[in-house]
Amino acid sequence: QNKNASNPEKKFAYFLDQKTDEIEWWYKNGERDGRFFAVPYNINGEQKPFYLDWIIKYKDGRIGLFDTKAGITARDAKERAEGLAKYIKSENQKKENLFGGIVIEKGGSIWYNDQDVYQYNENKLSELGWKILS
Repeated sequence: QNKNASNPEKKFAYFLDQKTDEIEWWYKNGERDGRFFAVPYNINGEQKPFYLDWIIKYKDGRIGLFDTKAGITARDAKERAEGLAKYIKSENQKKENLFGGIVIEKGGSIWYNDQDVYQYNENKLSELGWKILS
């Protein structure tokens, strides 16, 4: 693990390491380089690359695409979250088996948002469509 990893990234890596019965492998993606995986998103009418944090291969064949956030970074993730949701939906129409979204840790659980329209209020996660990642 990168020694400069954020606390949300460390917690998520720990969570993944506890899921060896479900997860075949996971990869911590890079952050700002064309060598790494990115999905497109739009901000102010301009398309940009979103280098999400995690790519996870589940034993049931699904591929998880997740980005860890906390606090203000979760609140400000709207464009990236919606770009990721759009990418997943588009790829699944091509018979891929993707899921994922923005992830946060709250109350000892890992929550993710895969909604087409991203909303964040840490006190209303389930009301806003957030799901617990098991």
